[in-house]
Amino acid sequence: VEMPVLDGIGLYNNILRDHSYLKDRVIFISGSATEDRLSSLGLMKQRYLVKPFKISHLLNMAEEVLKDEPEATLN
Repeated sequence: VEMPVLDGIGLYNNILRDHSYLKDRVIFISGSATEDRLSSLGLMKQRYLVKPFKISHLLNMAEEVLKDEPEATLN
């Protein structure tokens, strides 16, 4: 979520603008996200993990993301 120059929310907004079919394939990961940011991710219905997390949680979440078909395919 918190990155230099462009934060995760900004990156997600760019994904929405340029590759909207990937909107449900994003997993946010943060070690220092504020309650406001986490709340906004929940309101956006986005998947997220807060560090530290178990690798099994990441793998389960990635499996969820990958089982869903995107609206368009990459060519």
